[in-house]
Amino acid sequence: MTKKETVTEKEILRDIINSIKKTTHNPKSRMSRRAEVAVGATVGIAVVAIEIIYPMFVLWMLLGLLLFVPTYLIVARVRLSRKIKAVRVEDYEIIFGTLAEIDHEHYRVKRGYKWYSPVDEINNYTLKFDDGGVWCVPKDNYPWSVERPMSDMAICQSSKQGDSFIIVRKKSDGKIAVAYPEIFFDFRVVSCAERH
Repeated sequence: MTKKETVTEKEILRDIINSIKKTTHNPKSRMSRRAEVAVGATVGIAVVAIEIIYPMFVLWMLLGLLLFVPTYLIVARVRLSRKIKAVRVEDYEIIFGTLAEIDHEHYRVKRGYKWYSPVDEINNYTLKFDDGGVWCVPKDNYPWSVERPMSDMAICQSSKQGDSFIIVRKKSDGKIAVAYPEIFFDFRVVSCAERH
């Protein structure tokens, strides 16, 4: 019998923040990447066409990018930090569910557009539960855990259909933020006296 670790609201809050920072895929991620490539190609063709007609366009565009890119990155970082500061455990509910299916999406993506560009192997894991909930598993999970910090692949390899999970989902939209296999974790509510 494996030794179980105890999960409290403190660890759940850490894992919710971890999932906000690290979840980069969803079941439709492949289509969104294709759309980004199509938009990028269209913009590239438009830039070349405009450059032929108006030679100074590229210079003005580069100056615009020098202002836009840092501003965009700063705004994205500020939004992420505000989103993290707004996270409260009270906005989530903890339920128990049964694993219905494990979905593994594997594909290859070129980092560039040339024939010699390196190819990345992409593996996305998704757990589907009996109540219809779907968890897009982040690459790294439970970093606070002494015994079981687990990758997305490790969670899926150690789980099977019918396993019980402790599921944390947002009350407002029902989206699963994190899930804990009950074979490895126990949930415990910390009383007010224990918090202080």
